Amino acid sequence: MTDELNDYAHHIARNYNTEDYEDLFQQAWVYLLEAQASGLDGLDCFWEARFRCNLWANYQNRIVPLPMRSGSKELAEAQEVSNDIQEGAFITGDHAEAYENYSEVLHMRKNLRKLNNFDRSIIYEIYANGLTSRQMSEKYGSSYVTWQKYHKKLLNTLRGYQEEK
Repeated sequence: MTDELNDYAHHIARNYNTEDYEDLFQQAWVYLLEAQASGLDGLDCFWEARFRCNLWANYQNRIVPLPMRSGSKELAEAQEVSNDIQEGAFITGDHAEAYENYSEVLHMRKNLRKLNNFDRSIIYEIYANGLTSRQMSEKYGSSYVTWQKYHKKLLNTLRGYQEEK
């Protein structure tokens, strides 16, 4: 199980800046162990840790502002910015939307369990390991177009499960 968690932590951390790899690797381990302690196992641990690492990285790198009325007054004063916003700056909302979407994430995990093991492993290969259709064709055979169509079919199946809600 330790090797599996180590692989999960690596796959999570490699998706961010290379300078942040060590911090994210350690944070991913923390989240994986917390997910495992809460009763999750396997890919459920991975998806839980990936979601939480994404939130953590966004806060650490200040890609999104902290939500209003969070933290202490000193923290709020320390974060006040007097710089002008540059043209083309990317401005996002706070994480409130992400937390609201968390129930959707849980629903998606439940729907992923409805897929057979092979289909789940294909989704994992594409989204966790980052394999392209061409890499899938080299690994499993068939043409890359076949894998593109199969991926689209899997997404449509999952979309149908999500709409059943």
